Amino acid sequence: MTSSHREPLTDALALGAVKRWRKRWVRSFGRGTAGWLGRAALSLLARTWRVEFLGQENLDGPAKAGPGCFLSMWHGRMILALPIHAHRGWHVLVSPSGDGDVSEKLLEANGYHVIRGSSSRGGARALRKMLKVLDEGAVLFITPDGPRGPRHTMNPGLAFMARATGREIVPLGFACDRAWHADSWDHFTIPKPFARVCVVYGEPVPVSRKADDAEQGDATKLVRERTMDAERAGFSHLGCEVDWPWASTSSSADPSWAAEPEEEEPKQQDSSPGRRLLKSAAFLLSGVAMLVWAVSLHQRGGLNSITRKVIGLVAFWMIFKGLPRAAEIGWSLLGLTVAGTFFVLAPWGLFGDEQRASPPLVWSSLGALMLLFVGWRLWEIFTQRSKDGA
Repeated sequence: MTSSHREPLTDALALGAVKRWRKRWVRSFGRGTAGWLGRAALSLLARTWRVEFLGQENLDGPAKAGPGCFLSMWHGRMILALPIHAHRGWHVLVSPSGDGDVSEKLLEANGYHVIRGSSSRGGARALRKMLKVLDEGAVLFITPDGPRGPRHTMNPGLAFMARATGREIVPLGFACDRAWHADSWDHFTIPKPFARVCVVYGEPVPVSRKADDAEQGDATKLVRERTMDAERAGFSHLGCEVDWPWASTSSSADPSWAAEPEEEEPKQQDSSPGRRLLKSAAFLLSGVAMLVWAVSLHQRGGLNSITRKVIGLVAFWMIFKGLPRAAEIGWSLLGLTVAGTFFVLAPWGLFGDEQRASPPLVWSSLGALMLLFVGWRLWEIFTQRSKDGA
């Protein structure tokens, strides 16, 4: 193999090693902070949501009859379900993977009982555990399109578990009028502050213990159809369009239950350059006006230290939002670098102030985290550029 062939291979191996290291680091950090930090952030966000429930009788019947039931929901809606059904003593099936370790901490912090297992790892042990908790009247969450997708596909394992346990499957749909969506296979949904959220419990799907493979397949299709219909009902109740790229197709009219192609999803963009320019100008002018207002109040002694810092952060954020995308990233990283350096060095008296006897570890740690984030973001940008230029 010539050197010209070895160089791309070496670069690819190095890039793969960096990605694996980053993934392990993120998982390690998530396992350590998901419990307390994730719970606090999610609880604060969820308190602003306005939640409505539809089809509550569909859950009350199977859940209160005694033998327990399955709740089937899409993987991308997990953040909505977490705080809304927290501290009810319900159970969740979580895959035995590194990402599952992070999810387990967050679920347990919100009062859920976790069962680890999947169709490929620990399935028999998980099934025995599920039988035990369902016999005790538990409600068990399942995400049939997780943990790898594709989005909105049905893993036949759910119907198999329903047949093995003799418990009904209650389709669970979520809808919200405004949300952030991650660029991931499941289009992970995070409702924005003060969003309206609708929780819809669909009509239960029973699976007989004597069901054959064909009947299990029919039950799998029916669960998917009723889950999609539940989400349609939720979005209709909120008076907004569903957030799938193929929303116009009725599940009951379409015999296919495979996932629709994700590439058909239209990219959400502003309608025109003029509108984008107007939006940027509004952010810039608002941020500058807020800074001027804060300075004038400070000169008159009308602001305390904490309020001044909060107003300054909001104003700078608005100015960053008004900058073009590339400039926004650059200025944001520059600001984080300056702030992180100050937080690390200022407590030690390196900016002319008198050195404190006991430098606050919290501020120094916060500064170090800022600098680490800047370094990680720059590495990500440079490696992506190198990859695009290869």
